[in-house]
Amino acid sequence: MPRRHARRQLRTALPRATERRVQRLAAVLCLAAWAGCTYTVAGDTPAEIEPTAPAFQPAVEHTVADFKFVLGGGDMATSIFDGRQLSTEIMQYWQERGIVRSEQYVADGAFSGTADYHLTLRGSQRGNTSVAMQVINVLTLSLVPYTITQEYDFEYALDDVRSGAHYTATVKAEDKTWVQPLLVLALPWAGRGHLETMRRVGDSLYDQFSRQGAFAKPLEGKTTAVEAGIENGAANLDRFPAE
Repeated sequence: MPRRHARRQLRTALPRATERRVQRLAAVLCLAAWAGCTYTVAGDTPAEIEPTAPAFQPAVEHTVADFKFVLGGGDMATSIFDGRQLSTEIMQYWQERGIVRSEQYVADGAFSGTADYHLTLRGSQRGNTSVAMQVINVLTLSLVPYTITQEYDFEYALDDVRSGAHYTATVKAEDKTWVQPLLVLALPWAGRGHLETMRRVGDSLYDQFSRQGAFAKPLEGKTTAVEAGIENGAANLDRFPAE
């Protein structure tokens, strides 16, 4: 009898313990949501442009050679992870827009040699925020929001695998993130501003590369991508007004 009584107590205790764990987990998630609801808006840089429609959709492999990150004051720290996240967002936009037919990240510049182009990123990201506003945010139990302005500096190098042609492009960008619990209502749209910023970066990069003759469609009678690029680059000069 004592054993049966003990088993009944154990069966009763287990669901209660599980219920308490679930309640604690729910409380932690609610606190995290209360403290970390954000909404991002795109900045004015880079400006929105409408690049020309691509004539050739190559396969691109991309990597991060060096990327620095810092939030608030202090020295920049190397963060290949953050560089990869941003570069992947830009490359996925390229693929969605039809600029490339495929994109693939490779670590440490270990390109396979099977893609049409190799793309290498060097850059940085700095998050600027007010310590005073963060203190006020805490003292008011997060009722007063604070902002984080992210400043991005991208330096890309593009290499044509077939011809060896080398192209470079640089873009500076920024967006602003608001942090406040009531922004949970805007959760479905929270990241749209950041993605819009990365789209503008992608358009600016493609525009700069295409003006240099990259992503040129091989022309009839041209045996190398360099020849095709020169002719396509010359054609792009018609887009500039005569002085």
